[in-house]
Amino acid sequence: MNGSDCVHPFVALQDCIKANPYAFSKDIFEDDEVKKEEKPAQEYKIIPPAWSLSSPSPRHRL
Repeated sequence: MNGSDCVHPFVALQDCIKANPYAFSKDIFEDDEVKKEEKPAQEYKIIPPAWSLSSPSPRHRL
């Protein structure tokens, strides 16, 4: 299947959406680029607690 095989079905789908806009959910009409405009993820510096950095105490044998 070539990409050109999809052109006519795609155009038919677009025509159907234009003719019946209430039959489709709103997210079909929204631009995907608008959704991608998110704030960049905040970077966190992870600092382990002091007790986790100390050397392990010798274990007592039972």
